[in-house]
Amino acid sequence: MDHLGVDVKGQRLFATAFDNHTLEVIDLKASRQVHTITDLGQPQSVFYDASTNHLFVPSGDDGTVKIFDGSTFQLLQTVTLSSDADNIRYDARSKRILVGYGGEKFLFGKVVRGKGDGGLALLDSAG
Repeated sequence: MDHLGVDVKGQRLFATAFDNHTLEVIDLKASRQVHTITDLGQPQSVFYDASTNHLFVPSGDDGTVKIFDGSTFQLLQTVTLSSDADNIRYDARSKRILVGYGGEKFLFGKVVRGKGDGGLALLDSAG
């Protein structure tokens, strides 16, 4: 597991399962897994936007951010960045989703990918 997201009102936990290439949806009230979104490449993190009921899932392998409906889990949109979409955060002041992508990649203290065009992508709740 990598990063987690939460739907407080709906009492759901969203967990990116990096090695399984999935996003797991867990019902916290029932204490059980209720859904799996598959074929996500290398899901790095997840953000649930309660105002739109959208899930944002960045993928490290292809540099995309996939946006899903939070009820049906249907893919709504794919935003393509240059590479290695990773951490995701929400800025409440600007109401934007920030996604870190590209740049140098360190793994176990060693550079596994050299310098690149890393940066921050700013997305609105629609993507």
